[in-house]
Amino acid sequence: MQFTVAKRDLEHVLNIVSNTVGNTTDIYSHLVFQLTEDKTGVRVLSSDGRIFSSSPLNCSVSDDTHSAFTIEAKRLKGKSGWLGAVSDAALTFDFDGKIVKATSPRGSISFRSLDPNDFPFWDSALEGTKPTAKMDAGKLASVLNYSKDFVSEDSAVRPQFCVVEVKDGELFSACSSQMSIIRVPELLESSLRIHGKNLKSHIAFLNTIDYDVEIWESDKLVVMKVADGSVFGEMRFRMGFPDLPDSRKIAPDHHWVLPVEDIVQNVKFLIPCANPKDTGVIFSFVDENTVMMGMRSETGKMETLSLKLKCDPSSELYEGKDFKLPYPILLKVLESLDTDDVRVDINAVKGKKGGLVQFNFDQNGDAYQATIPWLIF
Repeated sequence: MQFTVAKRDLEHVLNIVSNTVGNTTDIYSHLVFQLTEDKTGVRVLSSDGRIFSSSPLNCSVSDDTHSAFTIEAKRLKGKSGWLGAVSDAALTFDFDGKIVKATSPRGSISFRSLDPNDFPFWDSALEGTKPTAKMDAGKLASVLNYSKDFVSEDSAVRPQFCVVEVKDGELFSACSSQMSIIRVPELLESSLRIHGKNLKSHIAFLNTIDYDVEIWESDKLVVMKVADGSVFGEMRFRMGFPDLPDSRKIAPDHHWVLPVEDIVQNVKFLIPCANPKDTGVIFSFVDENTVMMGMRSETGKMETLSLKLKCDPSSELYEGKDFKLPYPILLKVLESLDTDDVRVDINAVKGKKGGLVQFNFDQNGDAYQATIPWLIF
């Protein structure tokens, strides 16, 4: 096989497929260059055994003697990769059945190829998938990026919470200390399920795409397809997100509307004085215009800052006991928001010294809700 490709076109494709290269010493650490079925083009593939991707390469094929070869990914792309040492020019790859010769204007270099037949090609498995959704790649990246910080990492005890999953158009993620629900209209017919370990790779792939992405699914696979021919997918994790009671169907005991930026900056202002053994931020209702935020300092003193309460006169205000939220989770919920205000629904759990605080907001046409348990003290 021999083909010629512009460096920039090769780099573009490698930016896509490098997200699924494995950290091993076998075929999973290699990129596969394979002739298309009509032998007029080349696609580049990679897989780490759990996730996989491929993308068509804009190139000119001059010899189709061999159908595929491999090159170890780090030898092409990365800190010591060959592409970093060649100029922005036409590059030629020539495979003689054992060795890949790569040529640039500066000169030639040889790479070892593994047997491409050892690579787990997924073409036949894709035949069983069906389209379930289509949406802007950037928007999907945004909702997945927000959800990833809520996913449990406890795969031994709580594997059902180690995924993000779509149910009836809502994307769920949760662990023992928080939960996120995002209503995404485009995902109404989808049952997308992505393992938490793979989310960063999915997001990185989506961030390289300038098109809409189609989601295709089967009992075994979740696949994203793009109009340019790029494909990204993973084996569907066996454990699905559990069915949980829908707290949104319960009217909140009270609610506030608070300025997001002021909450975040108040927390960051108070953190330096905080007792390292106490990561809680205490919220106290003062009057119809004011909420107080406080953190216990190392000296034992309660340090406080005020917040302007934004509510309609008819809104019900929480006037009960103070409640405490852990600030690492609170910042995680609020820092990435592109909104001025957030609605805070406050629910007490009967018979227990605590309850739930739910942060509700709209972003890019999607309805977000993040839930954090709270404690009365």
